[in-house]
This record gives sequence, structure tokens and C-alpha cells, in this order.
Amino acid sequence: MIKITENIIQIKLKQGKNHPDVNVYVLLKEKVLIDIGPKSVNTLNLLKKELASLGLSFETLNLIILTHHHVDHVGLLEYLPSGLRIVGPDHLDFYSSDIYKKSIQKLLVDDDLSIEFKNDIEKQLTTEIIPSINRKNYVPFSESKKILQQFGLTAVELSGHSSEDIVITDSENNCFTGDIIIPKIFFNCIYEVDKVRPKHQRWSYYHELNFLDSLVNLVLPGHGDILKLEELKKAVLVNRKRMKRTEKKIIRELNKETVNGVENVCRNVFQSFLPYSKFLPFSEVVSVIESNDERINY
Repeated sequence: MIKITENIIQIKLKQGKNHPDVNVYVLLKEKVLIDIGPKSVNTLNLLKKELASLGLSFETLNLIILTHHHVDHVGLLEYLPSGLRIVGPDHLDFYSSDIYKKSIQKLLVDDDLSIEFKNDIEKQLTTEIIPSINRKNYVPFSESKKILQQFGLTAVELSGHSSEDIVITDSENNCFTGDIIIPKIFFNCIYEVDKVRPKHQRWSYYHELNFLDSLVNLVLPGHGDILKLEELKKAVLVNRKRMKRTEKKIIRELNKETVNGVENVCRNVFQSFLPYSKFLPFSEVVSVIESNDERINY
């Protein structure tokens, strides 16, 4: 647990092997929790313990805000008291629906990928299935403005990293940005199934980076260290340059007559990373193909 300001506490929650810790944040005065971390009993117990050390519990919190739907940020949903108000993405319940599960299977049937790739993609997308949410106390972002104002908070909804990224700003202009910017993380545009996917995901992600460039105080990301303005500017610049390099490599591969299909491009560009994940290179290549097809100028 780290004290960021007099009012902001950062709690780091462990994920599995080879995955970065997840940051959740407590706003002490408002009794608001931002994100809840990955699903595991150990995570649940640690979060309860850290809250208790601050004189808080799930029962005494006023509000939880979820920055996006990825399971490492919403995994403990099913353990929350039924009366606790939650603000989050409008379409969060899509990820517990049969439609989402069928969409995964449709993708795997339609795409011309090897069994090895399909298994990895299916595993990752299936991992994102979340518990059903209690609609009685769940407030979709589009209806949350007045509730957030009660706690001196404002928020905007963007897309790019995920289909719905919520950025929260407190009364001192500190920004909680979820996973939009994570220094030293290579893959930013995470593939989504068709129903909720941004039409131009890579274009949208560049706009998220532009938004970050407009911020004026601390940036509190979903993983890694807090970013001061100078560190944020550097991280955004590095991200843009890295993305441009990757786009050139992918487009060069696509223009080769001997290269056919997303999987071959993944193997040629991200060969050393494939033992760790095939889903992330797949996400990156698809986002570049779509942006290149639309001839979008970033």
C-alpha cells in the first residue's frame, strides 16, 4: 500500500506469473474505490485487509468505479455486497452474456488460424468472461454524471485499449487512467469481439494518447508506477514511436507476396514473443490491418 497524496492510496494486487500487479486506488475522503482487481481468494483477502487498515470495508465504501471491463480490473465483482453502488462501462454485462460466448466461437470458426493460435485466442477471450452484475446497483457510465459529482469527480469515456475506457479526474486534477498508458508495456490495442469493438481501434487509441497529453497533474495508471507530467509526456512519446515502428513492420510484411494471413504476419514480426502469447500479437496485427485498410492518418 502506497500513500500517493493525503487523499489517494494505491493498493497493488498480485496477478499470476508473468503478469504485472494491478493498481487499485482508494479515495479516503470520498470512500471511493477505483477498480477491484483480479479474481482470486488471495486477492480478495489482501484487498479486505488493506481496506481494513484504512478503517474501511466493502460495506462502508460509498462507490466503486471500474475503469474498463478487463478481468484483472473487475474480477472481484461477485464478492461485493449487493447494496454497493458501482459505476462502470455501459456494456459491462455483455461480458457475462451468452452472446459474448457465442461471439468467441464465431470468431474461431471464421478466422483462418492454426489450432495453436485459436486455442490461445479462445483462452484469452474466455478469461474475460465476468460474473453477472447486479443491475439494481450498477450505474452505467452514461448515467453516472450526477453520482460522480457528489464525490467531486468527473469522468470521460474513451476507447482504444478496450471498447470502453473510463478516465476519472478528482478535484485536484489527478487522473485515473486504467490501462491506457502503461510504461514498458508493448501491446495496447487489445482485441475485442465484434459487438463492442471500436470500429477503428488503433485510431481510437491514438486519440486516447492525445487526451493524455492534455492532462495537468498526476496520472494514476492501472499497472506500474504513478506518472508525473514529465514522465507521462515521455511515456506517450515512446508509445507513439513504438506503434509507428510496429505499423511499418506489419505493413511491410503484408505487402510481401509470400506472406498470407494474420498468423503469418504475427510469426514474422513477433516471433520471439509468441511463446508467451499469441493473442497479443494477434490483437496488434488486426488493429494495424484495419487502420491501414481505412488509410487513417494518425
